[in-house]
Amino acid sequence: MSTNFNNAVGPQVRSSKPKIGKIIPVLAIISLIAGLQTATQYFAYEFQYHASLGMHVSHIYLPWGILEWAYKWYGEFPHAFMRAGSIGISVTASGLVCLVIVKMIAANSSKTNQYIHGSARWANKKDIQAAGLLPKK
Repeated sequence: MSTNFNNAVGPQVRSSKPKIGKIIPVLAIISLIAGLQTATQYFAYEFQYHASLGMHVSHIYLPWGILEWAYKWYGEFPHAFMRAGSIGISVTASGLVCLVIVKMIAANSSKTNQYIHGSARWANKKDIQAAGLLPKK
């Protein structure tokens, strides 16, 4: 017979708290990186993958390339950086909005309550000791 019962007042009192997952922060970081990558690629495309943009593999640049380029050349090409930044922010915002929607759906999904019909049972020795009803040794 299982002794894993929950007889507190209100079954949720002793139930374990939900663990904070790591998937949401990871997906948020991925969304930010995707936005940076999109901005970088758009900027490189707009400048026809010029050699002065630096190292690349088949015209694929590092995601933070846009930040390095902005540090060097923002004064000369502010409108190009604004266009690339707008596209990058749009991609990041879209990813974060999707993440919020998924989180809201997950939070509102119904979970079955195993104590819906009560959790009454006979006390075992451990419960009696915890209640202080047995004499101390």
